[in-house]
This record gives sequence, structure tokens and C-alpha cells, in this order.
Amino acid sequence: MNSNKPLVVELNGIPGSGKTSTVKELFHNLEKRGLKVLILRDVYFYKEKKTSSKLLVTLKAIFSFTLLKNNMLTIKFLLLFPFNLSRLLFALRLIKLNYQLLRVYESENCDIILLEEGLLQYTANIPHVDSFDNKTTLNKLLKNMTFPYKNMLLINCDLNLKESVKRIYNRGLKNRRFDVMEEQELLTGLKKNQEFFGYMREICKHKDSISLNMSCELNYNVDIVVNKISQKLS
Repeated sequence: MNSNKPLVVELNGIPGSGKTSTVKELFHNLEKRGLKVLILRDVYFYKEKKTSSKLLVTLKAIFSFTLLKNNMLTIKFLLLFPFNLSRLLFALRLIKLNYQLLRVYESENCDIILLEEGLLQYTANIPHVDSFDNKTTLNKLLKNMTFPYKNMLLINCDLNLKESVKRIYNRGLKNRRFDVMEEQELLTGLKKNQEFFGYMREICKHKDSISLNMSCELNYNVDIVVNKISQKLS
């Protein structure tokens, strides 16, 4: 591993699969080992202290010359689906995350960047539950976005759809698109979402990855990830 660059660890999976809970435990476990770990909020809000700086960072991300090809591919991917404001906002968030992640990766002195929602997860927010046929644009987009991160570990979080529905309803959130669906609609949407993650994982199979059964005990899965991270850092 190139010791000059942090290891990017990114979780992906359908809603309710336990990504956030896993990252919380991973963060504490890795910090206890003396590692400097940055999480999603450290990356997404990197060097943002007030509203004006947030707007400036977003504009810099959109008009970044370095990420021009990525941004054009993101918009091209967005246009594969019927337009709505929510979808546009998720595309802009993906553009900003891509910009901020690269800044942190290139300049921040840390050991690990640990993301419960990363490039794959943000990409999955654009189609939401819509199907699509043009996988060429998705292929180009993911390969271009992930290319700079030579030190990358993808954590594929897998969970039975019915268990995911149960967890989504139990968390009681009403500010997310999946959480307000009726059960049958939610099952159908999660199935399409799961298929989309399958496409993305196949595209990114050149990156190092591990798959977790998220119905297993949290500590069991955390140990698997910590062991893998230890191998990559050695």
C-alpha cells in the first residue's frame, strides 16, 4: 500500500442494511488502534465553516476542470431518468462528494477515510427505484470516479429484503424516500435498488472488496472488516 495516501473504505447496500451502525463501531474500533479516521461528515463538509463557504465549495465542484469528465458523465447519467428536483439534488451531492473526497485523499494526513455513504451509494440515489437499460454511461462514470483511489476497499452490505423493510419501518424516519413507501411498494423498490447495486459491484470488481451478511451480529461483521483493513495497512 502507498503509505502517502489514506485507505478509502466505502460501504454500500440497500436502505436498512446497517451501514451507519457498522461505521460507528468501525470508527471506534479503528481509533482505539491509534489510527486517524475521517468519516463522511469530515469529507463532505471539508473546509466548510459557514453558508458562503458551502456555496463556494459546491460551485468549485461543479466547475472543477479536474473533474470535468466525471461531472459530465454524472449529468449524462442523470438524464437517463425522468427529471425531478430530488434526483437533481442527489446528482449535485454526488458531484460535491467526488470533489471533496479527492481533496481529502490528496491533501489530508489521515490513515483511513471511512464512508457509510460513498460514491456508489450516492450514485444509487439518482435512479432510486427506476430501471434503466444504458449501462455504458454507468460503467464509465464509476470507473472514472473510482480511478484516483488506488487504496480502496468496498464493503458490500447484503440483507434480505423483508428484513430490510422491517428495519426501515422500525427506525421511524419520514424524511427519506424509501421510508414513506407502503410495504409492497417498498419491497419492489428495494429489489430494484438491490439489482442496481449488483450492476455497480460488477463494474467495480477490479477494486478490492468484501461482502457482509448484515443479518449477522454487528461485532462479527466489524471484526471481518477490521481484519481486512489491517491486512491492507500492513
